[in-house]
Amino acid sequence: TDEQICGINGVSGSVYCSVESEISQNLGNLQSLADQKGMAFAGALALTGGKHHMCVLNDKSELYCWGSNEFGQLGIPKPLHSNIPQRVNINNESHRKVARMSAGDSHTCFTTDTDLSIYCFGKSFFNEGNSSTPIEYPL
Repeated sequence: TDEQICGINGVSGSVYCSVESEISQNLGNLQSLADQKGMAFAGALALTGGKHHMCVLNDKSELYCWGSNEFGQLGIPKPLHSNIPQRVNINNESHRKVARMSAGDSHTCFTTDTDLSIYCFGKSFFNEGNSSTPIEYPL
């Protein structure tokens, strides 16, 4: 999130992040990111960060995001902020697997392995309104 740094352990796929309030004092104090069950988040393949949020793609092609959700950039309708990774609901998920992702200032976008589209959620691009539900933009 805002002043947080995160990285992936390449062996375990665990995500480690700095504690926001400690970043300026001690960059070496990284803590394991916990999932919704309180267990260490594992299986991470890729990580991306926006201005106040971060997202991770796991080895099951699932997308999880945490941090500010002011514009819906976590892919969930509520709450306004989450320190715990929230799974993004993708329509027709059984037929679509997230292939790539990228977070911007107040939005997140991804592509799938079967579509010729990009999907984005968060702050609006073309006056369609902020959305926590991925909006499809055909390529």
